[in-house]
Amino acid sequence: MRLCSFLYAGLLFTILSTLGGCARIPERNPSEHFSYFQNFSETQTDLKPIKSLYLDRADKDPQAHHLLLLNIGDDALLARIHLIRAATESIDIQTFIWKDDEVTRLLFNECLSAARRGVRVRLLVDALNPITGNTRLAEMALAHPNFEIAVFRPLSYYTEAPTLNALENLVFKMRRLNRRMHNKLLLVDDKVGIVGGRNYETKYYDRHPLIIFKDRDVLTIGPSVAEMARMFESFWIHEDSVYLTQFKDVKARIPDVSPSETPILQPQDRQSMLDILALAQRDDPGETRDQMQLQKVVHTEFYWDGPQKFHWGSYSQDDAFSDKMMEVLGNAEERIIFQTPYLIYQRENKKNLSKLRKQVPDLQVWVSSNSLAAADHDFVYGVSYKNRKKLYKNMGLEIFEFSPYPVDLIHMVPRYPDLIGFTGEDIVKALNQHIWLPFLARGPKLTLHAKTYVVDGKITQIGSHNFDPRSAALNSECGLIIYDEAFAQQVREDILRDTAQGNSWVVAKRIEKDNPVTYISGVIESLSNMLPIFDIWPYHYTSNYQLKPGYAPLPSSRHPDFYEHYEDIGQFPLIRKTFGAVRARLVKVFGGWTGSFM
Repeated sequence: MRLCSFLYAGLLFTILSTLGGCARIPERNPSEHFSYFQNFSETQTDLKPIKSLYLDRADKDPQAHHLLLLNIGDDALLARIHLIRAATESIDIQTFIWKDDEVTRLLFNECLSAARRGVRVRLLVDALNPITGNTRLAEMALAHPNFEIAVFRPLSYYTEAPTLNALENLVFKMRRLNRRMHNKLLLVDDKVGIVGGRNYETKYYDRHPLIIFKDRDVLTIGPSVAEMARMFESFWIHEDSVYLTQFKDVKARIPDVSPSETPILQPQDRQSMLDILALAQRDDPGETRDQMQLQKVVHTEFYWDGPQKFHWGSYSQDDAFSDKMMEVLGNAEERIIFQTPYLIYQRENKKNLSKLRKQVPDLQVWVSSNSLAAADHDFVYGVSYKNRKKLYKNMGLEIFEFSPYPVDLIHMVPRYPDLIGFTGEDIVKALNQHIWLPFLARGPKLTLHAKTYVVDGKITQIGSHNFDPRSAALNSECGLIIYDEAFAQQVREDILRDTAQGNSWVVAKRIEKDNPVTYISGVIESLSNMLPIFDIWPYHYTSNYQLKPGYAPLPSSRHPDFYEHYEDIGQFPLIRKTFGAVRARLVKVFGGWTGSFM
């Protein structure tokens, strides 16, 4: 029996080795893609672009810097539809995720309409997350010759790798599998861009029935947009950018699909988007939504990692977006406020922060991040949980964990009341995602997805960088740095509202007796925490706290009166003994080594 198992394993390895030596990734070939449109007959339409204040401003004052902060998913969707309808020359979309659902079907049809009126539309999606089934991909790929769709850094000749290919990827392509294009951009006519944390899926635009990502984008007009265009072009022409029509499973469906003028991918739920579609026609969406009015700022700079970051020996760290970020943070004089979905400890950040604290002893660093109840990945939260003592004690962070049901919910998601109400299918989904059922009656949970920092209330960065090891060393990222005090204060107030009582819990040192047993337990916990696996010591240095009724909030969890004002509510508020809590603890015990790959 053992011999058979050994021979089987050897045979499997031989097969995978043979496959690994084959050319199993399609090579970029634009001519092959366009060959499918040789007999395409374009039907003349009377489609016209709408007028847009945003594009007009770009034409009239190209050297000025104008921004529109998009804190609300509904506004972010409105801005995108408006710009797509106003495009006259080009639409370029670069994203980590594009999922086939109500929002993306709507946006796809808007892009298709633009393509039919002569606009060149290019959609570039990272290959790690499948878009949809291959039949629909074939329909999308052949929708119009002006609408080009490519995926970046594919792992095989199939858009969805078969089991054997998946095993091959794990054995032979781990580096390629682990290094992804995380840049996010919408660019219209090379004049107006949108950058930030949002991907393309209903949950990023306030429309998913179970989970909503609280995210942040910024619409940008001015000189920085030229750098956005340069970023997109560098990825689009790269050899790793492969057209959908070049994949075997898509090719197999192409005989059943022909280039067509018929609209495809109509969303089933169009009713809830009628207000957005109507507002998108206006020259200035800010006429009816005050938060969508442009504001002039002093200066902006756009920084990005290029595709060369994925290749050894061809990438200079001096060009890295992370380096520019650390340069800005290194000049802080008073307070840094972060917002990130995943708070992962990094030794390099600890070293940089220690150096900065020597220069500025009174520097405050506040971090707004997800609680386990709000997190969409309890495994990633578990890595953060393992290093909570280092984050709080050694790095001196003031940590605020976001509640999935904040009291200021209506200000964060104005259309939230329309989303309450669940079907039996929704409950099954909730069970599969380990959501605590009693809270279903309160509607979808919120989870932070914004990647933002504010330095001294003067400088802001909004982008795709999660401030974690993966963003720094593995993924390509991008972001806009804004030098403007009024804009920084606007973002600062939004993050501080997320950290306020009722919206987040405060992380602080647990109350414990000062005796030798406690001291020894803490020492053992520190030693146990250093182990990449078998971190089994049950001692917990920190806990979560909420304000006691009738008491005023304090400026720091290290304030001498903190424990008089706040009460301990445990490690995982709103979490009962669910799989999420168990997995978070298991990651602490066995998964600490994965922190370098998060």
